[in-house]
Amino acid sequence: MGDGIRYAYQEKSNISLRELKLSIIGVCAGAFSAALGVGGAAIVIPALLFFCKYRPSTAVGTSLAAIMPATAVGFLTHLYIAPSHLQFSLAIYTFFWAAAGTFLGAYVTKKMSSNTLTVLFGILLFLVGIQMLGVVRIPINPVSPSSFTLFFAIIGFFAGVSSALFGIGGGAILVPSLILGAGFTEYEAIATSLAIIAPTTAVGFWQHRRLGNVITPDLPWLIPASFVGAVSGAFLANTLPQDVLRISFALFIIACALKLFYEQTKSTIRRKVLHTHRKPKEEMATLHIQ
Repeated sequence: MGDGIRYAYQEKSNISLRELKLSIIGVCAGAFSAALGVGGAAIVIPALLFFCKYRPSTAVGTSLAAIMPATAVGFLTHLYIAPSHLQFSLAIYTFFWAAAGTFLGAYVTKKMSSNTLTVLFGILLFLVGIQMLGVVRIPINPVSPSSFTLFFAIIGFFAGVSSALFGIGGGAILVPSLILGAGFTEYEAIATSLAIIAPTTAVGFWQHRRLGNVITPDLPWLIPASFVGAVSGAFLANTLPQDVLRISFALFIIACALKLFYEQTKSTIRRKVLHTHRKPKEEMATLHIQ
């Protein structure tokens, strides 16, 4: 009887600890998303994998459930606090190009290996990050307003493709592109990026739920926490100096680049190890046949 009571107590404690972890992840996802204008997948997915023992597919699907309300609330909070920061017509236009890019990205992932593309994208993110930090000075002149139509089509399409190919949301592309290429302030870039990401995330969540990649029982802990984090993050973004936001986002995309390099290196090593173990077995099978 004593063992049974002790086991029940341990199980109850584990459940409470899991709920606490999910709530903290939700708050961090919401705050990070609303403060920097990104989806937050770079935080949520690793956290679910490491702290909650998710499988990769369910981590991606469930993370969208936390990110979706966070981006929506973050966008609405930015709209309430400073509506002048949002370039709404450009956001709608860019969203349609981003949606088209996701279809191409999904098609490419089925037809070809993305190893080289992953490395190139990581290099691009790293260069943009150090440019925003001021470590290096690459001369970049913002495009003229007359070229905005083409520019926003290109960055929207590329953001959609990169999201489908590399698993990194469009915010990592959109925010620095809006700042460096379109001459937006940090506040304008973050608010406009959230307006583009919010509907894109909703589409992704719907697709993953159809595939069974969403852990529904965890949503009551993730979603309310992400709401709280998103509101606080949006207020924080409109309070902090622009330099703080710029440096924070630069560090974020550099971290994304390093994560891509790490995952690519780990995948390459795993393939080489499997090939090394498989080769002796194939040679032994050949000898037996002879």
